[in-house]
Amino acid sequence: MASEPRALAIVVGSGGAIARSLLNVWTQSDRYDVVAIGREHCDIENVHSLITDYSETSLAEVAASVATRGTNIERLVITNGVLSGEDFGPERKVGDITAAAWQHVMNVNALTPMLTLSAFWGLIRKSDQPRIAALTARVGSLSDNGLGGWYSYRASKSALNMMLKCAAIE
Repeated sequence: MASEPRALAIVVGSGGAIARSLLNVWTQSDRYDVVAIGREHCDIENVHSLITDYSETSLAEVAASVATRGTNIERLVITNGVLSGEDFGPERKVGDITAAAWQHVMNVNALTPMLTLSAFWGLIRKSDQPRIAALTARVGSLSDNGLGGWYSYRASKSALNMMLKCAAIE
């Protein structure tokens, strides 16, 4: 009699320290078939690595590839995020806001996690008890902003919080 497939534990944005820590912990358990999704190959032993450019097409392809490993997603953690880049830093005042930086931060911190969730939505709906998390930040709270600044980062995390709340209701 064939054994039941292991539950899937997936980390998206697998290049960062938090993601790698999760992957290392989950590979210590026989409970999970561990999948890392990121821009580059993940070299952690016993991890199935998938590469994406985070476009809708690429995310759909990655989700289809994951589906060949099973349909019971028990853990999906989205760790993508950016505060600053080579050409910009966190805005300290209104005059520091630029369209390019704003669009980049909103894309990485809010849109990409939701596109990822959308790509996996069909599998998530088939899963027994999926647990989904996306890294956000306290600075995304409207009520907990006593310092100001960091406009695009705060707005992107606030947007992500609201979209995740909507998805949870759905």
